[in-house]
Amino acid sequence: MLNSNSKGLVQVEQEQNQNTRPQQMNPPRFNTIDDLLHWGIENSDPEVLRQLAQTQRSDIDVEESKAKIKWLNEQMAQFNMDHDLTRRAGIIIEKLNNDLSFDETLDLWIELSDLVEDIDVAVDFTKLGGLDLVGRKLQANGDMSSWSLEDLEVTEAVANVLGVCSQNNPEVQGKVAQHQSDFIVKILENINQLSELQKNADASAKELFNMRQRLLKKYLFALSCLLSANINAIQSFVQKPNAVKQIVSLLSLGTKDVRVKILFLLNGCLSVEIENNKNDLIRQLEENKFTETLFNVLKESIELNQYELVEKSLNMIQELTCHDVEPYKTIKKHIVDDGLMKKAGIEDLKQKILTGTEDRGYLDCLKDVLAEIKL
Repeated sequence: MLNSNSKGLVQVEQEQNQNTRPQQMNPPRFNTIDDLLHWGIENSDPEVLRQLAQTQRSDIDVEESKAKIKWLNEQMAQFNMDHDLTRRAGIIIEKLNNDLSFDETLDLWIELSDLVEDIDVAVDFTKLGGLDLVGRKLQANGDMSSWSLEDLEVTEAVANVLGVCSQNNPEVQGKVAQHQSDFIVKILENINQLSELQKNADASAKELFNMRQRLLKKYLFALSCLLSANINAIQSFVQKPNAVKQIVSLLSLGTKDVRVKILFLLNGCLSVEIENNKNDLIRQLEENKFTETLFNVLKESIELNQYELVEKSLNMIQELTCHDVEPYKTIKKHIVDDGLMKKAGIEDLKQKILTGTEDRGYLDCLKDVLAEIKL
């Protein structure tokens, strides 16, 4: 008979099993992979690890191992080369100096545009001969009337590289201004050629017309980037023969998208000029009847419900009328005395703002812009 202190056979067996069963470990939470590795080593059987390591060593083929290491080093070197943006830009420049297929040429210029978005890479691009390459491509264009769609598309990509690398980058802007290729003059010449071609374009050649429009807008983008926030570049632009006259003429005759680009460009330039107590650009604009042209554009855009262009026109009017210095005071007086706002159809615009159901976002924006114009 078992006494009260005796344990049952089942209970004894369970305790023995518990004593011999490996303790289940609950790993802690790890913050790093190193913590995980240390924990794994500390909680492993050293003898088992030694045996496993010995087995793995005996299975390794030395030559195969060397080959794998060599391959890995080559892959890492290629990876580093591909991800060194400046090095990659240099490789592209070297390739583009050779004769390539259209597809490869276009792809490389597009890749270059992505690379020079980085300010430091853009500066390195100029040191690697990038501006020489762009200058040769722009100078070699010649008579644009015979250009194919491929010629236009590649040149669009070239102009984009020039614009992107110059945008908000004073160091690159300075190098562009000092370069032997007069980029501003060449861009203006090409803009003038394209605008003449577009005026006399064959209505049936719609694809060619659209591609020329794309290039025209890209040239204006590049010009805007070359001048942006740089008073020296703006002064240099103003001094180019007929530069301002060409821009005003293009504003008068251009399409909606081109006009939007021009007004954006001029608005930014005038803001920089007034900040630097200069007035050369605004005076030349007025000599070329800029204000009259601007209000004609406003009138036409109101009639055609081209609200983006209306907004850019009103922004420009606001810029012209908010400064209490000459020649802005005279411009403002001219606008008021001659009733240019009324002649442009501003009352019709106000009515559209009140009752229009389409393009409400633009109309609400125009309401705010009108409220800021103090006449």
